[in-house]
Amino acid sequence: MLYLLLSIACSVSLFITFRYFQQYRVDTFHAIAINYLVCVLTGILFVGTESWATIQPQNWWWLALFLGGTFISTFYLMGLTTQKVGMTIASLASKMSMVIPVGINLLFFAEVAKDFDKLNFLGLLMALVAVGLSSYSPKVQQEEGMVYVSGLARIVLPLSIFALSGVIETSLNYANLHLLQPQEMPVFPIGLFATAALIGLIGIFIQLSRGKVLTWRSVIGGVVLGVPNYFSIYFLLKSLEAFNNNGAFVFPVNNICIIIVSAFISVLLFKEKLHLFNKIGVLVAIVAILLLGYQKLLA
Repeated sequence: MLYLLLSIACSVSLFITFRYFQQYRVDTFHAIAINYLVCVLTGILFVGTESWATIQPQNWWWLALFLGGTFISTFYLMGLTTQKVGMTIASLASKMSMVIPVGINLLFFAEVAKDFDKLNFLGLLMALVAVGLSSYSPKVQQEEGMVYVSGLARIVLPLSIFALSGVIETSLNYANLHLLQPQEMPVFPIGLFATAALIGLIGIFIQLSRGKVLTWRSVIGGVVLGVPNYFSIYFLLKSLEAFNNNGAFVFPVNNICIIIVSAFISVLLFKEKLHLFNKIGVLVAIVAILLLGYQKLLA
């Protein structure tokens, strides 16, 4: 349970950091690219003197390359969708993606499916309801000067985030189950973040060649973002290992707890107001977590 709590804490800290970017005039694109480089350096320092002789990247390097590209692509699509469709829809598409790894776990991992009873399935259904209620906003505020898309693009952009986020979580679950040895868990995120860093740095160099300036604010923002970003993935992998790769339990609880904690912090720290539906969503989320994890809590 400790690893799951640490993964949730690291993920929430990412949202807090993003929340401050606008206030401190941080270039999000530059900060994201630098963040992946910091993730790599953090991982190398964290692994430290651990023996690399037992590491077998030939088993998972291809997945690390794929996930690195998927990570940075999903980040950029989330930014584009937020700007062109709306933050609520972008957030909802990302969080609802948990149905993909959960569905695959229940369909293809017999050990997971047999441990799920009626209360667990009720909790899973309530988790989906909680995500929808927590992300609901009765008014979409369109900022002056923003160009919002319509038609097919309004469908394609959120669906792309939904699919890619689901692929990321499913791939992490697969890697943990079939590819990674316990001593490789700190190293695997380094590989995928290195790919994302390379793509991001190429993007920065292209922008610099066109006259855009890289500021110290963006560098500092990337550093603050990068350290918890590395550990959010590392602790998620450790959580899956601790719960016998039961993604049907880990991913809903992880996502819902991020929603609940983020909601409380947004109210207490940033004085944001929650709509009635959002408050109901938080309460439903708490019940969903209890139903999903009651067997483990009673064990």
